[in-house]
Amino acid sequence: MRRRLFIVISALSLMLCLACIIMWVRSYWRYDEAGWNQRSRNGSVGEAEYFNVVSECGQLRFDLQWYRGNAIAFPADWPTDGVSVRRPGLDSRPAVSGRYDDFGHFGFFYGSIVRPDLVSRSLLVPHWFLTIAAAISPSVWWCKARRTKRRNTAGLCKKCGYDLRASKDRCPECGTAIPAALVRRPVA
Repeated sequence: MRRRLFIVISALSLMLCLACIIMWVRSYWRYDEAGWNQRSRNGSVGEAEYFNVVSECGQLRFDLQWYRGNAIAFPADWPTDGVSVRRPGLDSRPAVSGRYDDFGHFGFFYGSIVRPDLVSRSLLVPHWFLTIAAAISPSVWWCKARRTKRRNTAGLCKKCGYDLRASKDRCPECGTAIPAALVRRPVA
């Protein structure tokens, strides 16, 4: 059960790794944004919440913003009094080059603005970090599969790697049963 779960997690992680590589390459010529916003109004007070994920210039940016305004004139797309509107959004347009060229923190950044009427937080994570993190599980799976295959073809114990050519039923090192395919039959 644990082995199957590990294989499934590795397969999903490999797909995530490939998606990160595709997004990484794409981010240098496309600005992709996905998120949602929620706006509400109560009299002359408007409140807005935004959450966005942006992929651009080799980085993923997570933005969370809350704003409360006492503006009398609301934009045309603002909801009427007492109504709360939640909208998902997707956007893709040409990327702006040179926007995040500071690699002093290896592409990581966290920024925050906190005022009575505004809370804004932003986190930048480079695509290379997400790609490496997603590649760990498939790499471990590949190394284990390669080691198991090498041990099977060389006549070694699957568990401890002991040479089983002179053994009959069990591994003398760890006690694991020897598969029938590896047991040498005496020549008659």
